[in-house]
Amino acid sequence: MTGCAHPGIVGIVKKAREIFSEKEIHLVVGGFHHPSEAVIKGLKELGVEKVAPSHCTGDQAIDAFRNEYKNNFITYGVGKIIVIR
Repeated sequence: MTGCAHPGIVGIVKKAREIFSEKEIHLVVGGFHHPSEAVIKGLKELGVEKVAPSHCTGDQAIDAFRNEYKNNFITYGVGKIIVIR
């Protein structure tokens, strides 16, 4: 979960995998800080299964994530509850 991923969401996910001994990252949620479309490819390559981008991601990037992740895209924002099982 990120607030606003100023250092880059792909780098944050890589660091999380490093900290947690290369465990799979199932969901990335939060602000992705206006990413380029290359970020979608980077998260896919890292095995991120689901995404829930919000506020600082930007509408155009959110649409790109929605198109790429399809059923694994979660519409996210203030008040949204995500149940993790």
